[in-house]
Amino acid sequence: MKNIHYSFTLLILYFVILYITASSVSADGTIYHLRAGQAVDLKWDSLNVLDCRASNDYYTNLWGSNTNGVPYSSWAVAPSLFGVKKFLVGALTNPGVYLFRFNCQDDDTPARYYEDEYIRVYPLVPTAPNSLCNAAGTARTLQWTPANGATHYYVRVVIPVGQSCSAGWSTIDATHCGFTTGSGVTFATYNTVSGTNYNWEVSSITGSLVSGNIVKGVYVSEAYANGGNFSCIASVAPSVQLNFQ
Repeated sequence: MKNIHYSFTLLILYFVILYITASSVSADGTIYHLRAGQAVDLKWDSLNVLDCRASNDYYTNLWGSNTNGVPYSSWAVAPSLFGVKKFLVGALTNPGVYLFRFNCQDDDTPARYYEDEYIRVYPLVPTAPNSLCNAAGTARTLQWTPANGATHYYVRVVIPVGQSCSAGWSTIDATHCGFTTGSGVTFATYNTVSGTNYNWEVSSITGSLVSGNIVKGVYVSEAYANGGNFSCIASVAPSVQLNFQ
């Protein structure tokens, strides 16, 4: 029984534990969800890991990279055999998926012990949505102020039941049409039916991430800016009446 207990204790000592906290954000498994611009604190327990006990062998490295292809930064930290350390990363301003790794390694087996955690940083919603009908009253230009780090935008328009979506727009369901803009484009045009009332909203996109509502580190739902209701009236040419005397 003593041998079993001893083996179990050694097994525990083979691991390092990494914690991530951010603005009252808690864990969601091994994935944490943040909005762009939130600060992140990394804290870890450095246990008495086998083969990393001697000060000349023990080496730790903490690093983060954006898996969307935009590196955030990388860091080297001082050795620590025992106790708790806390490392302030700061604000993650670029949306994307970040990998954070804590390493314990000796000279013979680099990066033998490590713990990985992931953070998904979602783009902010666009701001100042507004729209304008064309002179003929047959189309509405929907536009907004870009969000930091967003590459594309997804626009939805609410339409009456029985009406088809504008050309180039996809049908989401009986009352919703959708459109994804090109890279960096901050407007979309919707062809209208004269006198019809519509409503629209827009979300930000970065890679596979869409602007979201985050509650305690958990992605709850998509976040969007609502542009409100709109309608366009087709122009009518003025009539000319001639009076002959």
